[in-house]
Amino acid sequence: MSTGASGVPEGVRQALRDQVAAWNAGDLAGFVQHLTPDTLYVTGAGPIVGRATVEQRYRAAWAPGEMGTLEVEL
Repeated sequence: MSTGASGVPEGVRQALRDQVAAWNAGDLAGFVQHLTPDTLYVTGAGPIVGRATVEQRYRAAWAPGEMGTLEVEL
């Protein structure tokens, strides 16, 4: 398993790069593609269960072009 200086496996780093690129392009389907179908996403408002539900919640909260810019440092 290849890791960078951060010790984070390359596959995880690539998934995060993919998510950043998708978010910054306004592509919510691409943003959630690395989540498992039964993912558990915990928010301040409570848990969200399922990749499709996460995507639906984001679609309801973020209009295309209003998502801002996502940056991740590893």
